[in-house]
Amino acid sequence: MSFDDPTLVACEYESEERFVARRVVFSDLVEGVTAEDLAIEALREVGAARVLEVGCGLGDFAQRVEAELGARVFVVDVSPRMVELAQERGLEAQVADAQALPFRDEQFDAVVANWVLHHLRDRDRGIAEIARVLRPGGTFVAATFSNKHLIELYDWLGDPSVGELEFSRENGAEQLLPHFGRVERRDADGTVVFPSRGSLQAYLVSLIRGAELADSLPAFEGKYRARSSQSIFIAKKP
Repeated sequence: MSFDDPTLVACEYESEERFVARRVVFSDLVEGVTAEDLAIEALREVGAARVLEVGCGLGDFAQRVEAELGARVFVVDVSPRMVELAQERGLEAQVADAQALPFRDEQFDAVVANWVLHHLRDRDRGIAEIARVLRPGGTFVAATFSNKHLIELYDWLGDPSVGELEFSRENGAEQLLPHFGRVERRDADGTVVFPSRGSLQAYLVSLIRGAELADSLPAFEGKYRARSSQSIFIAKKP
């Protein structure tokens, strides 16, 4: 199963329920700094006034950028439902494909794509589009996981390949460098704490790849902990 299959992506993000169940492992259940925290700080460092988020999901990150940084934020997503949710938050949102962005050249100070690039069938084209809409000297911030994210969990359940991504901590820089003058990686490593077996099972059921692992989850009491391995890439346009 490929994360960049357009049919799969359309199905997975047609509604928000499964996405909400998955996203807890990079937000709600993480002890320590998250990749989204690092992304906010990266935007703060460059003083971005006009920001585009590609793949806005629920719109909560974009709303956070507006509230914490005072930036004007535009968001796009291929999912009409995600755009609807973002609009309900008062965001300037529209349906659009990252591989064909509906914006003129050099329009934004910064572009953000959190856990999105692995969903692009033509990542090189998508990254080129992101570079195109950035002003000279602009910043692209991309959040992703390491292939070792939650590796103890997937090893325990017998499928360590579940967390491998087409754009990850391990391979992201080499995909960005052809389009940007400089690429920096910052890591956010911590712990994901599932409060109960039921919460862990609900997470496993929501996975795009590996949902069948929920059926083999052994009985246990109390909390379950696994390493969280998140990263952001900060890419500068010449």
